[in-house]
Amino acid sequence: MMEGPQRERRKAVRRQADRDLLLKVEKLIALVDRRGGDDAKERERQRRRTIRHNCKVGIDMLIGHAAGHSDTWSVDAVKVKGRVLDLSTGGASLYTKQPFETGQELRLTIVLPEGGTVNTHATVRWVKAMPEKQAFASGVQFVQVVEADQALIEDFLAELDATAGLLE
Repeated sequence: MMEGPQRERRKAVRRQADRDLLLKVEKLIALVDRRGGDDAKERERQRRRTIRHNCKVGIDMLIGHAAGHSDTWSVDAVKVKGRVLDLSTGGASLYTKQPFETGQELRLTIVLPEGGTVNTHATVRWVKAMPEKQAFASGVQFVQVVEADQALIEDFLAELDATAGLLE
């Protein structure tokens, strides 16, 4: 039987291993971008000039847990109320009353004003407390977006860009 402190230590070790792996991946991506030359610079320029827009969102916070004394982990989804503050092709900024942790995985259902729905998985990259509103802003990066959903986002943002964000 594993005691409480021992179990907590194992969880902490797993979380740290996940953070270390994520850091390695981010460093490799940065290295590839630096070697990419003009393509990387163009992607960064496009990312920075994109008009962003509010959309409705359904947020499922994924929580892992072990049953009993098993090393087998299960994942449950807990619904969290929130909304999208900014949307881009690579991620979004979310407004919630619930704080997230950097590195936490979320499942998002984004409802675009034009009627399209995008389902994606995202990783929390940053969290900022908004004490005056008793809420939090969190930046998420999309990690799993199917081609059709990516096309919906790109089309929506292209329409915003073409109309300077003034949709009918």
